[in-house]
Amino acid sequence: MEKLIKIYGDKKEYIRAFCSLKSDLSSIPVFIENNRPDLQVIAKQVTSADYELTTFFKSTAGMIISPEVNFYKKSPLFCRKWVDANTKLEACSQLVIIGLDKDFTQQLLPLLRTCNQKQIEVYFLLGRDVSSLSWLIGKQFLKLNILRPRGIFSHKKLKLIAQENKDWQLFGIKRLMTESIKQTLEKQVWSELIFHGHGKEDHLNLADYTLHGFNRQLAPLTKFAPSWGHKNQAFFKDEDKAIRISNLRVEKIFLFSCSNFPFADARLYDARFNLTLDAIDGWARNIVASISVQSFEEPELAEVLANDNIADIGSRLYQSLADIQPFISIVSIGLPLNIPPKNTRLAVTARLSEQSKLILSRLANYLTSGMLSENHPIYKFATKILKDYTQLTRRGTSGLSQTDYQNFEKELINRLNPFSKRMAEIMLADQTDCLFEFDDFSIYRSTIAKDSVAYEKCDCGREGIICHYLPETNNIFELESHYCYKCGDKQVAMRGMPTVNFTCDEYDKEPLVIHYQIVVTPKYRGDIFLGVQLPTYVAQSVVSSPRLIKVRCRNLEPKIISGRIVFKKETVLQSYYLKLFMVQNGGIAINRAFFNLIAD
Repeated sequence: MEKLIKIYGDKKEYIRAFCSLKSDLSSIPVFIENNRPDLQVIAKQVTSADYELTTFFKSTAGMIISPEVNFYKKSPLFCRKWVDANTKLEACSQLVIIGLDKDFTQQLLPLLRTCNQKQIEVYFLLGRDVSSLSWLIGKQFLKLNILRPRGIFSHKKLKLIAQENKDWQLFGIKRLMTESIKQTLEKQVWSELIFHGHGKEDHLNLADYTLHGFNRQLAPLTKFAPSWGHKNQAFFKDEDKAIRISNLRVEKIFLFSCSNFPFADARLYDARFNLTLDAIDGWARNIVASISVQSFEEPELAEVLANDNIADIGSRLYQSLADIQPFISIVSIGLPLNIPPKNTRLAVTARLSEQSKLILSRLANYLTSGMLSENHPIYKFATKILKDYTQLTRRGTSGLSQTDYQNFEKELINRLNPFSKRMAEIMLADQTDCLFEFDDFSIYRSTIAKDSVAYEKCDCGREGIICHYLPETNNIFELESHYCYKCGDKQVAMRGMPTVNFTCDEYDKEPLVIHYQIVVTPKYRGDIFLGVQLPTYVAQSVVSSPRLIKVRCRNLEPKIISGRIVFKKETVLQSYYLKLFMVQNGGIAINRAFFNLIAD
């Protein structure tokens, strides 16, 4: 069993030893001053029993942000070329940024944004002092000699993660509440640990346990501190359940809560409480940490589990979070191993489909628009469905892939089919029901989208105009309308309803019989329920009663429905219209077609 770290107390000797390193090194030079005994304790325990030497990763470009460590430019190990803040990063795929924590400030944000736009991976080598930085750099020559356990500790249930991952030990909220995770974490060596919970720069909550970074051996630099950093004040939770992160023997750490590593000029507390700085001073070779508020959820956990390669984890997590966060929130500390990234998917978070969003919005509008009373059967029906599904719409809750959300959509459509049928039954039975008023109710609370106005022939062959109505408030239905100079308001429909061509005879070619044809082209899947009615003032003059027609829409091909209306002999001869109402996925559309009854 060989010791792999050679500790230098003299900086000049360290610089000379480090800058003359060859590829066949047998030990790693690390500079640790006498005022950092905490680092010496850990460094002396690094032996060949657990670790082996590995090739130091060379980035395309390197940048020094602290003048105190400019001597690292003498080493050829870090990068192919050195750059500064004014250098244009052309033909660059990786950038290593080296410096002291005090210079890790918000002034780096423009550079990070530029790198993100140019898809340049950024790796930080940082330390609270030169000793700390030297220790982190030294760890980049090391890797565990065998794969050790990998664990996720999360305040979530992790049900979706558990279905697909067998190589990780999962500690969801139930296990956090019932097991002694302090003992579990501290008793063994880990390859990787993911910590996912609420927290801040000084801690991360794991149910009753708390991950912290308080180093009592360091002198305070400022007076700002959390509770136990002030005289006569205790730890804010049970101190017996406090877990110091530098005590964890782990190669790679992911810290996923809010602001575990904020910029030095954006911190609340003194640096000796910082969680990430303590991880740098500990055993971890690589740390992925948050620099801001964080929206990290199951989709990002799944991304890390699918491909935990540090080489491109920053850009993949940024892409995964792009649907919910407008800013860079993750930094990667430490260098990757010389392992090329896997050819995996571009990390894009699965979200609700357009159809699912449309359906749920309609349900919500039935409840909030004021169009229906609370006693209306559709109001009650919509309330129940929305209550069942709202919790499932939280990001990542219904699945981690687009296939999961397609299954969610299918289930939602199946739930909506009986809802649509009930709506259609009510509308068929009572033409005065307020469901028929959806157009008037919405139009007079909306404005026309000027760019939607277009001229289009009506089904009757006359000139027509189409337009969209945009509600002034989000609780009103968005409408698509077609006006005709003969038919009047030919068609009005909630957004997303099928395209309809509704025609009938212009007059009764056989005594008092009118034939009609409906061509329905759906935009979405879901059963269609429709009925053809006459105005109430002539409805009693029809020989047969109106019937409800069901059209299955398992594909988006056009469907043709034909029928006829037979009138009683005593019907007054004049102009009338047929009214077609249609319900699909909780949406309503109404079409009209005019005709004449004339004498033989």
